[in-house]
Amino acid sequence: MTEMFADNQPLAPDKPRPIAERQNEDDVMEVLCASTWHYKKAKRWHLVRVAGTLGFALAAPVITFWWQEAASWVATLAALWVLAGRTFLSKAEDSEMLAGVTAQEQFDVELFGLPWHDTLAGRQLAREDILEASNHIRGDERSRKKNWYANSDKAPWPLNVVLCQRSSAVWSRRSHQRYAQILAIAAGCWFVAGIAMGIAAHVSLSGYLIMLFLPSQPAFLDAMELIRSHRAAAEQRGRIEAQSDKLWELGLSNRALVTVVECRVLQDLSYQQRRHYPQVAEWYYRYRRARDEDIMKRSVERMLSQL
Repeated sequence: MTEMFADNQPLAPDKPRPIAERQNEDDVMEVLCASTWHYKKAKRWHLVRVAGTLGFALAAPVITFWWQEAASWVATLAALWVLAGRTFLSKAEDSEMLAGVTAQEQFDVELFGLPWHDTLAGRQLAREDILEASNHIRGDERSRKKNWYANSDKAPWPLNVVLCQRSSAVWSRRSHQRYAQILAIAAGCWFVAGIAMGIAAHVSLSGYLIMLFLPSQPAFLDAMELIRSHRAAAEQRGRIEAQSDKLWELGLSNRALVTVVECRVLQDLSYQQRRHYPQVAEWYYRYRRARDEDIMKRSVERMLSQL
């Protein structure tokens, strides 16, 4: 795409076309849909891993209550599932996540007029791979991908890019915060339920640890790790949000001070966050999407009114 200076600072490309117009064109939509498909596959692998872990956690108290002799077998199978989940299943999930993040980075770079960061993101996905993946996203689901970013083109480039990057950071930060809260509440409720079942089954402390806690431990460990990861993702997105706010204020005072280099730095941070932290569940994304889109749109409009 663009050449690089010796100090690895990218040369600014020509001013790109308006984001609101470009993002709905077929070739760009194909990249976004490819990203969506790979994310969906990653979530499916994650669901398989979590479903198995939760299955043992949910089944253990019930089996223990009715058939205490099977507790050791349940604990053994739960341990084997953890091993499979953190090797094969995790690798499959990570492979799809990498493809999804790469496609999303290609989408952003094309829209924002930013240079591709080879050292960070590696090779771009081939056009053939993008077309094959995007073919899986059709009909209404494909139509809902239009207008991915709220219209920020009243701001001059690259200030409109900063607004888009900020919207992405805020959306993600809010989603990770709320989803971590849901996970924490669910884990706490199940922990209390397990104790209650143990008391109802009249098991001793040692019996509770062997029959209930050990089979449920993988689920609790996964839940604690997910909660920690989502909270860390929210914190990282908050940093990107704060930096984009500073860039916006800087641009309001002197538009010449905001360049493609600063936008590329924000994009690097976004890529790292997407690559190393989990996504929220699909059901939660669908549940909150309409409200979050409306909030993002109104927020962008208010910020544009500052120009």
